[in-house]
Amino acid sequence: MMEGSLRKSIVVFPNDGGYGLGTFYMNWYDGTGNFEDYFMYDLLPEIDKHYRTIPDRAHRVISGLSMGGFGAFVLSLRHPELFGAAASLSGAMTSSEFIAAQFTRSDVARMIGPLHGPYAQQYDLQKLADIQLTNDQRPALYFNCGTEDYLYSMNAAYHEHLEQIGYQHEYQEFPGEHTWDYWTKHLPEALGFLEASFKQLIGD
Repeated sequence: MMEGSLRKSIVVFPNDGGYGLGTFYMNWYDGTGNFEDYFMYDLLPEIDKHYRTIPDRAHRVISGLSMGGFGAFVLSLRHPELFGAAASLSGAMTSSEFIAAQFTRSDVARMIGPLHGPYAQQYDLQKLADIQLTNDQRPALYFNCGTEDYLYSMNAAYHEHLEQIGYQHEYQEFPGEHTWDYWTKHLPEALGFLEASFKQLIGD
């Protein structure tokens, strides 16, 4: 990526790895933590309070890798009024179809309750895309994944679902695994997409 190709921005890096093995940025089914609410109603207002932000969706995007990729998509699709675009690298693009097969964490039931229950459906990325499809202000979506990544099947399936329902998005896959080498190499594609989204949303 060429120097100067991205606009000046305020970049915030919340770390979601401190509670067990990560919270997935969700309000947990068993009530032990409202992690989505902490992000939306504590963190975002603090950022707007202490930094010179422009607090609207056209000037706010979200991105993440792995679990953070899921978090970026789930927060943007559940709160499209706050995020104009989302980007994911090697994201855990979960749906009810995949979560039981891919994740063996003992706390999955604590997070989403019954696998096919109504609470779990609220965090199913495929169903969230279905809901937002008719929303004129749905977030722009970009994601990429390595073809040797253990989450590759999730990403490929999510791309196929978005294609089927006609949700405009950008998806890329490259050789690589679930590693920092991959993310370092392919972060520029995600940043380039977010910059293009700013230009479209803001009109400059």
